[in-house]
Order: sequence, then structure tokens, then C-alpha cells
Amino acid sequence: MGSIGFLDSDAPFCRRFDFESSGVTNINWSATPLQTASNAGNVPLVELLLDLGADVNSTACPGGKTALFAAVEAGHAEVVKILLARGAQVDAFGNHESEPHVTCLMAAVRRGDAMLVQMLLENGADPDLSKILSAVIDSGNNNALISLAQAGIDINQRIKVDFLKLKNQLRFTPASDGILGITAELICITPLGYAVAHGGWIKGAVPDIAMTMLDLDADLNASLWEESFEYQSLLHFVISQWIGRRNSFYQGIKHVKGLVTPKLIEILLSRGALPGASGHGLDSSNQATPLQLIASDEPKEGWPETFEVAETLLKAGADVNSTQCLSVLQPLEAAAFMGNFDLVKLLLSHGADVKSSALQEAIRGFFKYDAQPEVSMAVVNLLLEKKADINAPPSYDGMGMTALQWAVHGNFLPLVRRLINLGAEISAASPDATYGGTAIQIAAKDGHLEIAYLLIHHGADVNRASHNFPYEEEETSAIDLAAREGRLDMVQLLINEGADTHLPGSKRYRRAERLAEREGHVAVADLLKHYFEDATWD
Repeated sequence: MGSIGFLDSDAPFCRRFDFESSGVTNINWSATPLQTASNAGNVPLVELLLDLGADVNSTACPGGKTALFAAVEAGHAEVVKILLARGAQVDAFGNHESEPHVTCLMAAVRRGDAMLVQMLLENGADPDLSKILSAVIDSGNNNALISLAQAGIDINQRIKVDFLKLKNQLRFTPASDGILGITAELICITPLGYAVAHGGWIKGAVPDIAMTMLDLDADLNASLWEESFEYQSLLHFVISQWIGRRNSFYQGIKHVKGLVTPKLIEILLSRGALPGASGHGLDSSNQATPLQLIASDEPKEGWPETFEVAETLLKAGADVNSTQCLSVLQPLEAAAFMGNFDLVKLLLSHGADVKSSALQEAIRGFFKYDAQPEVSMAVVNLLLEKKADINAPPSYDGMGMTALQWAVHGNFLPLVRRLINLGAEISAASPDATYGGTAIQIAAKDGHLEIAYLLIHHGADVNRASHNFPYEEEETSAIDLAAREGRLDMVQLLINEGADTHLPGSKRYRRAERLAEREGHVAVADLLKHYFEDATWD
């Protein structure tokens, strides 16, 4: 063991250091002379102590820092070079009490010192991105990232990150874990995705380091996540956040839309992002294409317009009739449902299929909790003007109902009359178990007298029965449904129009009367008894 007079070159002596640059302050630790000299950047003293036999890798002190770590943390490149040449362990941990596994390379990255990063990598530092990427992102230092890339590190390889940390950065609620199907403590994500997710919407701007990654040819179209719950490209992820599809997963973020601008989407497309790439996952919104997501957005005052983004996507080659995800509405259908008149017009001008289920979706849009009837009607009129298919089959989200059935359900008498005059199929039946049946059955159930009368006089079959209504094991006809709901006037109208309360078979029984009595509709039951008092129970 070397010494200088009475001074043992490896003996610790107490000294107080302030490490604000690393985020750890006022740590008391015992340092050897070599560690102290390295931290101070005293090159002659470092060389002298090493020549006298000081242990270059000493961690005997409670703080556990090696001289190399102290030099890196303080940013003394010349001392780092000397220590490495004398055998310093390049991957030694700093052993902070709060962060016990911070390596020299991570400390250099946090400083944003590209020269030190390069020096450590050249001397064999472990380039595991899973360990150092969080430090790169936290520092936001482009030079350190460039140094990693120049050293041959693949910036497209997925890295494992702490999901709890990422969840806190994205401000997911605890409930989102189950919704997203996340069970692992670590998830895999691309560095580019991590950079955007970490800094984009929380800080109100796209981090510069993400743009640097694009300059370094980061793969824009690689799926961000490796976990089974969600495979998304960066464009898909950015748009899904921009339109606020996941506002329910956020705490304290009221205006997510204002944080990621259409300009970023334009930049990603100009850099080669595929405009039609969909995601995959448990959430159907992850499976949609970017244009489907945009069309599903609800235009509101104070939010960036979806029109600009949709136009950008279309100019970049997005499929206006995308059906890549069958569980999500086509763009035109979604825009019609949301009552987005301008977007509907834009999609039609780019060749959107007017023969889709857009018309029924526009009418269904009247039933949204915050629907604007005049806007929805403007969309309906536009689609009819463009010769929309009145009898198009129900969409995935359309609850199995045609345009006429939705108009009947909404008691839109002028629209019902218009659809009938344009050739709507009055007898079409819906397989849906909530509304179900034919238009006359829906009118009877909902109590829309004028519409029922109109349908009957255009040939509706008042005695057609179906299994399509909930809570009933047997087939139900229009009068059965009217009786069950206590629609006295409707029951009288249907009787006047020839409704038969008896189901076919060997036994004739008062089905409608039984339903009325079951639900406590005494007046309806008495009316039916008056007309059918000769019928027997089954």
C-alpha cells in the first residue's frame, strides 16, 4: 500500500460533497485521497497516488464510489482517461443510496457529455439500452444520443422499461392496467416511442431528442410495444393521444389534444410514416387506422380541428374506405356518426363509399348524449343528396338497425316518411337484442303512434313476430311489445289494424294480455280481455 509520509493513499477521510448535477445532494461519504483528487480533477495528484499504489477500483468507503465514477460524475475527461488506462472498472456502480445501480456510463449520459460517453463505450462500457435509455431521455441531451448511435448502438431495438414509471409519466390511472391487459412490471418499447411518451404530452411539446432520433433514421413504422396488449406505430400512437381517445386513462390532463399538434403528424408523414398502418390490441381503437381514429373524433370548439389532420392523411395516401379493422367504423361512417359535416364532405370528395352504412350512422348520431340535431340532420341531408344506400346492412356499431329503424326509434316522422318515399325496406328485421325486430315493432315498443300508422299504411305486417327483444323467451309481435310497455293507444291502433294477440299453434292464448298483466299495466290488460275474452290460456 502506497503512502505519502504519514498519509495512507487508500485510507478514507471524511469529506462532504454536493452532487446537484446528478440529482443527489448533500451526501456524506468517506473518500480516499484518489477519489477526492479524481472528483476535483487534479491530474498530477491522481497520477502521483496511482504511482504510489492507490487502488484504482477501491470501494471500501461507505459511499461505494470508485475514483472513475467520481471523475465521470464531475466531468473530468482527462482524469477518466488516466483511470481507464490504469485498469479502472468501466461498469462500476456509483452506489448512490437512492439509485444503487447507476453506472459510469449512465452518469456520463446524465451529464450530457458526449466525449465521456464515447470514451467509456470505447473502453467496453455495457451499452445495454435498457439501463441507459432512461438516463438519455431524462437528460434530453442530443449529443449523448448521437454518441450512442455513432458507437454502433441500435436505436431501434426495444428496451425494457419500468411500467410503473412509464405509467406515472403518461398519467395512466390504476384502472388502465386491467383495461390494457398489462401484468408485467417491465414492458418493451422502442427508444423513439419512449422518448415521445416520456416527454410529449406531459411537457406540452415534442421533445427535441425524439426529433434527433428521426434524424438518426429511427424506424417510424416499428411497433412501439412488444407486449400483447398493444402494437402501435409512432404515428398511430401520436394520433390516438391527440384525439384524446384515452382521456379516461389520464389524471389531471384536461387538454391532451393541444399538446401534440397536427404539425408533428405532418412531420412524421413527411419522414416516411405509413398513413394507413393500424395497431393491434385489446382496445378496438388500437386496431383502427389513423384515419379511422381521426374520423371517430368529436369536433368541439376549442380543440384542434380534425379536418386538417384528416386532409394531411388523405394527401399522404390514407385509404378513405379503410376496413382494416372490422370492429371500428369506416372513416365515413365514423364521421357521420360524430356529426362532423366538414369531414364527411371531405371524405366524400376523396371517394368515400356512400353505399356504406354512413346514413344509418348519421341517424344513430342523433342519440349521442351531446348530439347537435341540426348538425346531424345536415349530415343526413348531404348523404341523401349523394345517393347514400338507404337499405345498407347495419354496421358493426350500428346495433343491427337500418337507417329506417333508427329514424323510427328516434320518432323522426318527416325523415321516416322521406326514407319510405325513397324506397326504404319497411319489413327489414334487425337481429339486435336491444331494439330489434322490424320498424313496426320498434314503433309499437316506443309508442310512436303517427309513425306506426304511417308504416302500417305502407304495408308493414302488424302480426310479424321475432325473438329479437330482450327478456322474452318466446317470439313477440308488435302488439305484444306495445302491451308489455303499457302503450294503451298503440294497442288500440294495432287492434284496429288487425293485430292478432294469439301465436300460431294448437293452443290459442292471450300473449299480449299476459305481458300487460306481468308488467302491471291493468288498463291494457282489461282492453285486451274485452276483445279476446274467448281465448284460453296455454
